[in-house]
Amino acid sequence: MAAVTGFIRTTSGVSTEHASPDSNLDYTRISEVFNRNFLKHAIDKLVLADVAEKFDLPRNAGTQTMRFFRRAAANVDNVRTLTEGTPLSAFTLTTLDKVDTALAQYGDATKISDTRVATDLIKQLELETARMGEEAALHLDTQIRDVAYTALDAHGTNEIDCTNRGSGSRNITALDLDAAATILAEARAPTFAGGHYVGVLSPRQAYDIRQEASGVWQNVGSYQSKEQVMSGEIGKLYNIKIVVANNTKTFIHNTTFTGHAGWVFGRECVGTVKLAGSNSPLKPQLIYNDKPDKSDPLGQYSIVGWKAYYASMVLNPLFGVLIKSDETDLTPNA
Repeated sequence: MAAVTGFIRTTSGVSTEHASPDSNLDYTRISEVFNRNFLKHAIDKLVLADVAEKFDLPRNAGTQTMRFFRRAAANVDNVRTLTEGTPLSAFTLTTLDKVDTALAQYGDATKISDTRVATDLIKQLELETARMGEEAALHLDTQIRDVAYTALDAHGTNEIDCTNRGSGSRNITALDLDAAATILAEARAPTFAGGHYVGVLSPRQAYDIRQEASGVWQNVGSYQSKEQVMSGEIGKLYNIKIVVANNTKTFIHNTTFTGHAGWVFGRECVGTVKLAGSNSPLKPQLIYNDKPDKSDPLGQYSIVGWKAYYASMVLNPLFGVLIKSDETDLTPNA
């Protein structure tokens, strides 16, 4: 038990005025003072949910899967010359593409003793719920990131792989973004509000673009119109809003080198589905149980957790471009 002496507060109740070197008293830790305010911790910049279309699976639908349909693009060959007085003998039916996605349930929980809740200087419940909220959002962002990487990498035609360049720099360039915008325009990919595509780049990819495209780069601070600025947006280039996200997808290329993945998205390239009436993992529903039960008859523990029911999917791989580039060396003069 801590005691207050005439000199200082100590943890042993012994005065430090005549403490001998061999008394086992730690002079550097006579008493500890705790700051209740936490130091800043690393927080991921998550943006992929902002470019994903959001849907709800109706409750009591009798299925865990949602199917999406997309009408085929217009085909001029369906228009035929008519002959007066001669009925048509051939007819056209619209064809539909379909996309299926199966939802799954995710969550986490923590157990806190009643003694700890009553005596801790730190509010453990607030600490745990803040952590869970960040991790739920990170899981959704990672899910979108990974399905987008896998689907567009497998598709191949909508991929710009800078790491396969035989010579010169393997970093992302302004020309790569211009090429991505051109690919999306040829695919007739729909744009986001304001008529822009959205590029989601890693911090190092964004660094490469700013250095290489300084003459044509439009910084977000120089926008003239009062357009809506996306979370993480740093500027525009070739009709592409550039957004930086640090939940970076990395990969190994050419045996030993690390690469970064970035994307240029048109609207409805990726999407997410959650159960109707439930909370998004961006704002998960917290469940708090502090009542005694058979497993804890004396109510010695409280359990708090979250759960959400959702899925992420690529709706149309033609409406996105994957850009794979080398991890830039940030060493000065490298």
